[in-house]
Amino acid sequence: MLLIAHRGNMDGCNPKMENKPSYVLAAMNNGFDCEIDIWYEKGWWLGHDKPQRKVTFNWLVNHSSKLWVHAKDIPTMYKLSKRDGKNIWNHNLNYFWHQNDDCTLTNHNWIWTFPKKQLTKRSICVMPESAFYTDNELWNCGGICSNHIVDYTL
Repeated sequence: MLLIAHRGNMDGCNPKMENKPSYVLAAMNNGFDCEIDIWYEKGWWLGHDKPQRKVTFNWLVNHSSKLWVHAKDIPTMYKLSKRDGKNIWNHNLNYFWHQNDDCTLTNHNWIWTFPKKQLTKRSICVMPESAFYTDNELWNCGGICSNHIVDYTL
């Protein structure tokens, strides 16, 4: 099962550190994948509500095997999906965009599933702590994304 630290959080929310590259890397160094919030505005930026922390595209690509990249607006999603001369499309980034959907499909065909929605073997259960899933439902989905991801380690 995939265990994903939401914005780099491992043991609770930490708004001052969320989406900070060093914080995200710390979660990865602890064995977790990480969901990050990304913006494209004359470069790549991490941040939940707005672009806050500049990163390079190489930083994203170098950590792509453990990143779940949440495009925060449609222009950013377009930039991630664009097949242009820089071959961004050919990189192994796992990205998605959503708004108010029950679920959304990442470009790697994972079903990013919101709390209280039905789970499948390809679902990433987002914030299970805010829903009432059975142990069987949780342990039979593809992964969990949580601010408290350490609670789901065996």
